[in-house]
Amino acid sequence: MTRATSIALIASLAGAAFATESVGDCSINNVKCCDQVKDVKDLDEGTASLIDIPELLGQVGLQCDQVPILGVAIQDMCKNTAACCDGTTQNGLVNVNCTPIPLI
Repeated sequence: MTRATSIALIASLAGAAFATESVGDCSINNVKCCDQVKDVKDLDEGTASLIDIPELLGQVGLQCDQVPILGVAIQDMCKNTAACCDGTTQNGLVNVNCTPIPLI
């Protein structure tokens, strides 16, 4: 192995070690697989009563689970709606501030 190749390999490994895994602007901890993602205004009263934030705007994810491995294609892990949820969670039942992740 040449010196230039060694330096390039070490630099790429160092860069990979410091890189954070993300999907767009969504960190890996916020990627969820939700049964549904709905606008807050479209929730039925029963589901809306589970959210303790009366002025909540935007979208919520319902029945969400953490996507365990981002190295696997999200569409293979998530058969419903992949979403980035960076708000609070109610034990996976309701996740707030969610944005669906387009699967390509």
